[in-house]
Amino acid sequence: KEALRWLEAAAAHNISQAAFGLSEFYNASDQPEYDPVAAREWLNRAADLGNASAAFNLARMLMREPDADPVLAEYYFDVAARKNHADAAYELASLRLSKSLPDTNLDSIIDILRASAKANHVGAAYLLGDLFSRGDRLRPDLREAATWLRQAADSGHVQAQFQVGCFYARGEGVPQDLVHAARYFEASASAGHLIGALNIGIFYEEGQGVERDVARAIEWLRVAADGGVPQAQVRLGRLLAAGTAGIRDEISARELLERAAQQDITEAQIMLAQMLLEKNDLSDLQRATNILMDLVNKGDIASAKLILLNRHRLQDANACVSTALKTLEKAAQRGSVEALLMLGAEAMNSQSMERDLVYAERLFKQADDLGSVEAKFQLGVIYCQRNENNDIEAGFAYYLKAADLGHAYAQYNAGIMLLNGIGSAIDLEKGYYLLRLAASQGLPQARLVVDKLSGVVNT
Repeated sequence: KEALRWLEAAAAHNISQAAFGLSEFYNASDQPEYDPVAAREWLNRAADLGNASAAFNLARMLMREPDADPVLAEYYFDVAARKNHADAAYELASLRLSKSLPDTNLDSIIDILRASAKANHVGAAYLLGDLFSRGDRLRPDLREAATWLRQAADSGHVQAQFQVGCFYARGEGVPQDLVHAARYFEASASAGHLIGALNIGIFYEEGQGVERDVARAIEWLRVAADGGVPQAQVRLGRLLAAGTAGIRDEISARELLERAAQQDITEAQIMLAQMLLEKNDLSDLQRATNILMDLVNKGDIASAKLILLNRHRLQDANACVSTALKTLEKAAQRGSVEALLMLGAEAMNSQSMERDLVYAERLFKQADDLGSVEAKFQLGVIYCQRNENNDIEAGFAYYLKAADLGHAYAQYNAGIMLLNGIGSAIDLEKGYYLLRLAASQGLPQARLVVDKLSGVVNT
């Protein structure tokens, strides 16, 4: 009672803090003096007297009521924001942002957000970073975006941690730094961000920004996979199927791939089909056939390749191969290098069509025009096998082009031809050099020749 008497005395002199105190006094629901009507009256009085906390509380109340009054709420948020109330500034900016038109000048809203963020408001810092990164009705500025997002991230904002990780991973707004990227991804993952868990899992698997640790990669990928992220299900399924961590778990791998495949993830469906093709069970082979036929009918090139590689295991193989070839032909017409190469290989090897080196040559030349190194190598094979007129010289020239671009088999073939003067003049030094390049890429036949020649060359 004594407290009430003094608060009322101060309020009579228009002391805003006293009016706000009276509002809290009457709003205490566990006290006998509880009076929500009086509490609201005093809250209005305190807000009108310029009390920042009262204005902020009143504005939030106005926004939450059944008959919400956003116009009046905006007014009181503005009252509080002008008194440097960081939460009010954030709410005011958000409210004005939500109702602004596409052509609205956002400078004043950005200024309000900056003031709130500089007062260490995490939400304001994140919103600023998000606005500048997306360029939503303003010019994108990834440097400023990174500054504000990093502030929010370092204050524990989970989505900001993830986005800062992306910035460091891509070198956007900040110098590329995979160590920092990994740190922010792991922070977001630890707070429950599923894509952050996927990313840090990939980082541990590949040793990017962190020391390679497959066991930890599996831990984080499992978090993301259990959370329903299909990319994590596919990646974890691949690791478990291959036994990369030392233990092969085909049952869990298949379960993960089934879950991802149900979400129409093509990569999961392809991997699942591969796994089923390794079984001798007729129902598994039929299911693999159905999966691949469904994909190839949708124009998927990877499924066409798998059909051609496993034609002897598929049910109704002729129909599968015919459909795969039609899909590849359509993709080749659209300029798909992969489709051109696969069709060319089929025309050369005559497993599903009549052997036609002229057709294969045409396909490989189209792929060559599109910059394919493999096409150069295959053209070398065609010309050297055909051996007409100046074909050997032309074949060597294609091998050399592919070799210069790092093709191991082309390096081996060109090296052997140079050593023996086939299609070119003998050049022992260059031939030996190309063979060493091929051997360095792990080509065993190149290593054998290099080992045999090393003593001769040194002599």
